Amino acid sequence: MNKKVKIILLSILGILFLVVMVWFAKKNAKSPIEYETEKPFKATIINKAVATGKVIPLEEVLVKPQIAGIIDKIYVEEGAKVNKNDLIATVRVVPNVQSLNSAIGRVETIKIQLKNSEVNYLRNKALFQKGVVSKSDFEKFELPY
Repeated sequence: MNKKVKIILLSILGILFLVVMVWFAKKNAKSPIEYETEKPFKATIINKAVATGKVIPLEEVLVKPQIAGIIDKIYVEEGAKVNKNDLIATVRVVPNVQSLNSAIGRVETIKIQLKNSEVNYLRNKALFQKGVVSKSDFEKFELPY
């Protein structure tokens, strides 16, 4: 019986050893990586990029008229390309009070100068006809008149 007990004990120990080995193998084994898969389909690839920031023009031009007035109509849109001598807008001229007064003053000054030239011309014409003033002196007054 002694032999039978040894065989049974060795068999139990062998089975126990195999169970422990299987248990350790399962515990230390890495789980396989699982990948999600989909069925293939046809589609167009669209590549989009989002960028934040500010658009700065290469060249800025300040457009201002040489006269004062009110804009009646604008013929071009913002950002449109224009060429030289293109009509951009129509301006209704509104006279500036200061420039209007200045122009009236210049007209009055010219009228006074004209009257003065006329008086000098008539005076020197009479003197030239009498022979008192030379022709070159008379021409000095005739030219501005």
